[in-house]
Amino acid sequence: MDAQGFVAARVLTVLLATATTLGTLAIGVIASPPAVAVTCAEGGGCVVGDRGPGGGLVFLIQDGTVYEMSKWARISGYGDVGVTQWCPSTNGGATSNADIATGTAVGTGAANTTAMLEACAAGPAQLVSGLIIGGQSDWYLPSKDELSALVDFLLDRGEPNGASSADDGLTVNMYWSSSQGSTATQAWRNKQAVSGEGEQPKNANLRARGIRSFPDPRATQVVTWAPETSLSLASSSASLSSATTSGDGAVTYSVANAGTSGCAFADSSNSVLTYSAVGSCAVTSTAAESSSYLEGTASATITISLATPTITWSPTTAFSMPGRTVALATATTSSDGAITYAVTSGDNCTVDSSTAALTYSATGQCAVSATTAETATYASASTSAAITIAAAAPAPGGSGGASGGGASASDSGGSASGGGEANNSSPNAADPVATPGASASPATTFEDPGSVGANQIAALSPQQMAAIPAGQFKELSPETFKVMTSEQMAQLPIASVAAIRPARIAALRAEAVSGFSGEQLGALRVQSVRAMSTEQIAAITPTALSAVPASFLSQLKPARVAALAPEAIGQLGPEQVSAIRPAALGKMPANAFAEMAPEAVAALRPVQVQRLLPKQIAAIAPEVISEVPAGFLTSLKPAAVAALTPASVAALSPEQAAAIRPAGLAKMSIASLRRMDPEAVAALSIKQLRRLTPAQVARLTSAQLIGLSRKQLKAVGLS
Repeated sequence: MDAQGFVAARVLTVLLATATTLGTLAIGVIASPPAVAVTCAEGGGCVVGDRGPGGGLVFLIQDGTVYEMSKWARISGYGDVGVTQWCPSTNGGATSNADIATGTAVGTGAANTTAMLEACAAGPAQLVSGLIIGGQSDWYLPSKDELSALVDFLLDRGEPNGASSADDGLTVNMYWSSSQGSTATQAWRNKQAVSGEGEQPKNANLRARGIRSFPDPRATQVVTWAPETSLSLASSSASLSSATTSGDGAVTYSVANAGTSGCAFADSSNSVLTYSAVGSCAVTSTAAESSSYLEGTASATITISLATPTITWSPTTAFSMPGRTVALATATTSSDGAITYAVTSGDNCTVDSSTAALTYSATGQCAVSATTAETATYASASTSAAITIAAAAPAPGGSGGASGGGASASDSGGSASGGGEANNSSPNAADPVATPGASASPATTFEDPGSVGANQIAALSPQQMAAIPAGQFKELSPETFKVMTSEQMAQLPIASVAAIRPARIAALRAEAVSGFSGEQLGALRVQSVRAMSTEQIAAITPTALSAVPASFLSQLKPARVAALAPEAIGQLGPEQVSAIRPAALGKMPANAFAEMAPEAVAALRPVQVQRLLPKQIAAIAPEVISEVPAGFLTSLKPAAVAALTPASVAALSPEQAAAIRPAGLAKMSIASLRRMDPEAVAALSIKQLRRLTPAQVARLTSAQLIGLSRKQLKAVGLS
């Protein structure tokens, strides 16, 4: 068949297929309705593996087009067209090395064949286009990628290499494609074997197998999906509405782009979406291809926001002169953020930001707010109260002194009209207590420690405070702890610190906690450590934090770890870092990882690494990444791998690169992948390379590609 005849046959096939798809033609109004197409061979829907209208097997369906291979034309004793050169200049003559413009992609075979018919006197294009099999005459020579798809189909099907007349496989010989090679003297060929694709001189005598293509008559499924697109971190998952389809394909769900939100469908057949951070993600519902319908999809963008917390506060709002300090009721919140207090109006009041202790000095009104801090899960929220300070009521007649309260402490001893007594010079005092930076002092003892007032404790010097026996110190009321200072805390003996109970440690102001040393913090009870507030943890100095035992850090809740200052985290050693709870590590601010020592990052356990957020990984310096063990890279989630900066990827060793999970490598940015050392790229496994996206492969550098083996090149589609 010549080029004009071949083109005419192709046009007729497309017209007939289009008419079948659209339904009965106009003349069908008079004629009897056509028989309903049932099978692929009869013009119905096709799936890969069906027999097509030409009697051959359907080996590929792509972009709405069905591709069918020819079945045993029995030319030259086989079902393939006989041995021939690619483009003879005359029938049976020498090979023409004319430069013919051809394509290699799926869908270019028919045009390639037309170009060969016009340029060549004989050859496989003429032989294949002249076939009439199963009543079909529009066969053509497959392009390079079409022939590869045919070979892959036969290999997957298990057809033997060297087929008999009873099956549809290829022979042991090579087969021509219609794609010219890298030069005008070469053309692409393939054979039914793994890695059978390659270039061949055009003067070689090879076989050929014809294919034909026609529009897929199946309708594309219409997927209807309207999921809720605004979610919050009040929950870590949501059941999205289910999608419906106009066809019969099974519906599945997938995340097209997880973004920074960590979106995922644990079960692709279920619309329950999980997420872990603020951000947005692109999700897709897909109705699978079936024998009656083509695949259909619907997409949506889901936005994950911080949860809006509730905050409840009902403090007493009426007081009277004279001025004093009162403890307002504390607020409660559904958030995991710390609550702070502030005076928003009025100059007659002040309030302790962490304890809500209100001090007023004059009549009038003042406004006080309670605010929750923004966290990784909750937004900030605030409420306020109006406080009224009235004039003092007239005192009844008579006079009197103090009839109760605590005793005051003095260096010469003293008595009180009620409560306890502080005595620094009693001959019955305990043995002197040595305190850091001070000479030995007599013990400070109280008759009734539980009734000692806050004003007495505030009046004690650090040395006097340190001289209180541990047994009495632990009996002091929580109210007294509210007035203790950092200077007093710094002088406390270890025994006294170890005696502090949870309610009392919680009453300390953040400023007081800043006086603790690492040794003192390590002496706290487990329950006391857990009772410490976010503000108290944030007040720990870097020097003190560097000296705390690992067990102290292991007791801290996530919100408390998040409060640690980055410069303090930078002082932590390997044993301390590895003791932090995985969930708490994920709450740590990203800039803290920029301060971490290399040996501390390298000490992170796999379960900790798995909880690291992308922004935390991005903050780690390249020189630190270069020193982490390979297991660190293996433990990273795909989203975390995607956060590796180009400089960090450039610092990876071959062993580290080979440890990255394939799914993670597929998420690595193109900019980062291009910076990977060629030796590291050469260390990637076949499984890793197969997960690279076409866009990633297309941007690999020549230096990276040169180091790949033949099997590695095939894994990325470049064999």
